[in-house]
Amino acid sequence: MKVAIFDSGVGGLTVLYSAMKRMPYNEYIYYADLDNVPYGNKDKEMVNRLTLRAVEQIYDLGVNAIVLACNTATSISADLLRYKYDIPIVGMEPAVKPAVINSLGKRVLVLATELTLKESKLRNLINRLEATDKVDLLPMSELVDFAEKMVFDGDRVRTLLDQKFSNMNLSDYKTIVLGCTHFIYYKKIIEQYFNYTIDVIDGNQGTVNHLEKILQGIGKENNSRYKKKSVQYYISGKIAKLSVFEGYMKYLEILDT
Repeated sequence: MKVAIFDSGVGGLTVLYSAMKRMPYNEYIYYADLDNVPYGNKDKEMVNRLTLRAVEQIYDLGVNAIVLACNTATSISADLLRYKYDIPIVGMEPAVKPAVINSLGKRVLVLATELTLKESKLRNLINRLEATDKVDLLPMSELVDFAEKMVFDGDRVRTLLDQKFSNMNLSDYKTIVLGCTHFIYYKKIIEQYFNYTIDVIDGNQGTVNHLEKILQGIGKENNSRYKKKSVQYYISGKIAKLSVFEGYMKYLEILDT
């Protein structure tokens, strides 16, 4: 089975990491549009254009399914891509529903890029859950830039989080939703700000679960051909070496311990 995971940058590596743990015998393609990262501060037309171009290149590689490991790209382009292509397109969306269920009467904080927070898809989801009075939205696009530069901790990150959380009563919250795959690199730091009293959730596990069911449904699981984890990396359409992303994957292993 050949599965492609697409993101504007390195955030989608968190999805790749989870998918490889769950389904290690698939053949994976990781496509990062590093020439155009980040997507979260671009306008809708540009994000749509970049996503369509990337997915066209990925489709030509003969994949069986594509995961849009980018909340911004999903919110803007997923429906069009599903109409255009004859293979499963698996999208990401902020895990607001389980967060609201888990909130136990307290507030939910959704962290995402500006563009994801502006999109009607997220607003409609919150409205359907009748949770507009308990869900707060906070843009954190700066974390995307930090992640791309492998700045996972230190004064710059903590100064940003100090500023973002300075006017908030952190004790009001029960659950935080990481609405961007890049933000997962900062999960443990964010937990510190809330004295480890909150639940921090993301959409990765649900996405990987959905992907697994889809692959089972189309009957092309492969548990024997690829004895070792097989990944081919691409940067904006060009084959890339593992060394470009190796540090991120090792950091995810550390976070997983």
